[in-house]
Amino acid sequence: MDIKKILAGNKFVIFMMILAVLVGILSYRDSKVDINAIKKVDVKNSASQEDIQTQMEQISFYVYNPATNVIDQVSNGIESRRTIVEGDYVNQIILKSTFVPKEAKFLSAYRVDGGKKEIIIFNSDLRSLKATNETLYNGFVESVKKTIAEKFNIQEVVVQIDGDSIL
Repeated sequence: MDIKKILAGNKFVIFMMILAVLVGILSYRDSKVDINAIKKVDVKNSASQEDIQTQMEQISFYVYNPATNVIDQVSNGIESRRTIVEGDYVNQIILKSTFVPKEAKFLSAYRVDGGKKEIIIFNSDLRSLKATNETLYNGFVESVKKTIAEKFNIQEVVVQIDGDSIL
């Protein structure tokens, strides 16, 4: 048998075998882990980054005190963030106002009139406080208004319960 005749008749098979060998070599080479590419992690540095993420930041805000019928300034720690927004303050006011129903939640805040007016919207569960004790509701609303106006330099703050129209 002549090798030239064998090679000439089976060119396609030989080409496919060579291609399969090349693909096998390349896939094996790519699957190996490059030890030089592994990033070294400094344990001390990564631990300090975790500490930074869990650091607390003190914020001050106003809360209505039903015992004295006065709006007091209090402070509380929240998880440290780059930017503290209206919702952070309002959620702290809700937490510190024991008379606010547990289901009451801050929904959103909108700035209108060129940033001079802020609309704070709560879910409809705050309506039960308004219906049962108007004094507590008004104290809560005033504490929200005073906090937002002071912290964000807003001229007018409107508190709205979801579903109610703004008058």
